[in-house]
Amino acid sequence: MVYVALSGLTGKSAGQDNFNVLRNGARSVRTGLVIIMTMFFASLALDLAVPAVILVSLLALDWLSAQVKHGAFLEGRTA
Repeated sequence: MVYVALSGLTGKSAGQDNFNVLRNGARSVRTGLVIIMTMFFASLALDLAVPAVILVSLLALDWLSAQVKHGAFLEGRTA
């Protein structure tokens, strides 16, 4: 009955006021879920990217050490 009294002030029916309250609540829940999902997938991307960068850098160091060990940088030079 409170909605009926308030609906005269806003010019809306009691059902429409109730619908707007539910719609705004669902919007805030959706916004919260989007923020949570964004944080989850950002952390998942970092969990994949950091080990990939480490492995690539270790592979590059291994290749560089193999080149230095076999003297590839010094080939073709005379003393």
